[in-house]
Amino acid sequence: MGTYAKTITNLPLVSCIFIDLPENREDCSIYNECIRCRFRGEFTTGEGMDDYSGLGHVICLTLWVFTCLVGTFGTFTNLLIIAILKRKNSERSFDTLLMALACFDLVCSVSAVIASTSTITYFAKSGSSFMTVLITIERFLVVSMPTRAPSWFTTGKCKLFSVGVLVFSFLMAFPRYSSVYISTNHIGRNINSTRELDYIFLPSIFNKFWYVTMKGFFDQIDFWVPLPLLLLLNALLYLQIRKFARNRKNLNVKQQKDISAAKMFVPVVIVLFLCNIEPILHYYYIKTGGVLYREHLFGIRFSMAVNSAANLPIYYFKGSSFRKECRTLLSPYLSCLVKNTDSGKREETSERKGHNTNITSVSKSYPDSDDTGP
Repeated sequence: MGTYAKTITNLPLVSCIFIDLPENREDCSIYNECIRCRFRGEFTTGEGMDDYSGLGHVICLTLWVFTCLVGTFGTFTNLLIIAILKRKNSERSFDTLLMALACFDLVCSVSAVIASTSTITYFAKSGSSFMTVLITIERFLVVSMPTRAPSWFTTGKCKLFSVGVLVFSFLMAFPRYSSVYISTNHIGRNINSTRELDYIFLPSIFNKFWYVTMKGFFDQIDFWVPLPLLLLLNALLYLQIRKFARNRKNLNVKQQKDISAAKMFVPVVIVLFLCNIEPILHYYYIKTGGVLYREHLFGIRFSMAVNSAANLPIYYFKGSSFRKECRTLLSPYLSCLVKNTDSGKREETSERKGHNTNITSVSKSYPDSDDTGP
């Protein structure tokens, strides 16, 4: 029997995580056709891919089911956010940015339901993260520079900023799209770990350029840049709010409402931080042990779905204006909200009667000063 020259195909991560490879992360056929992975896919519980009754499979299936449920909820809630903001027909820059954030979260929720392993989810997650950064920047500048910032964040400019985030997110996601492709399994039919696969992800001609020449810089930007920026901006925003709190009596109505809107958005940032714990753990295990744990992959998808679905409950409980609009919009379908809507209207009427003429005139002079929150 003759000898064959060894040919090696380096598989992308999306294939490696679903293949059981030996410790050396390489598997070869008798013809010296080999596949190799930089990192080895495993279950934390130790069983193989073909052990369908194993605990690892059960955990992944459970996470997938919860991801679909939360993604379905997020699809509904983000559509509701968009409907409420369009119903308000507000010209506030804050509402414009929240609309863009809801659109990114909507895409993330839908992709979590129909394709939980799709790179579309990463595109939407990137857009959501950087939109959160943009909104935090807008809130910080509006609170700290109330006279100059409104001219920097007009409705038209905010739409342009949102388009900029869309383009930037696409540029960050494009290397992932272009570095792999799906092919019939013509390379692994004679290899034990891949012989049962009809289709497989293979590296494209751009894979080496993006991940070797460019060293995957886009992943580093997408993963590490938003969190430190949000931490810094929210720390500065907190200091500004404390500074203004000492002089609250001298704040006009618009400044008070801008500060309230900034406080309302803080839980959104906190949820984003919490939902990045799982990706950070995943990154840690890859770098320290060279292992891709499958449960962590499904955990990441679940955390993305949670992050994209969390905004409506936050807006509802933290924003009085949003709560009233939400009740009004849903009351024809949920009879239990009719009573709450009527009582909310009575409370709003009594509050308006209690305001003196000076406060009313100040409020009218600031058309952006809507009720607290979105």
